[in-house]
Amino acid sequence: MKKEITKNEELQLIGLITLAKKHYKIVSDCEKEMEKIVGGDDEYGGLLSDNVYSRDDNDDVSSALKDMGIKVR
Repeated sequence: MKKEITKNEELQLIGLITLAKKHYKIVSDCEKEMEKIVGGDDEYGGLLSDNVYSRDDNDDVSSALKDMGIKVR
């Protein structure tokens, strides 16, 4: 780990943390809205959130809904 950083790097860190916090708030709001759509079931509620945090770019909402026992009509 570095022992010193520049003032510019400190400002970059402040900006990145601010941006990350704003994005986290957006993600949190999205998760709340997803819970409203499927209902707040703790047992399966994480399956949709798993899609949000997955490193895989392929969204697999259909599989998550199937695993949750939710049919799309």
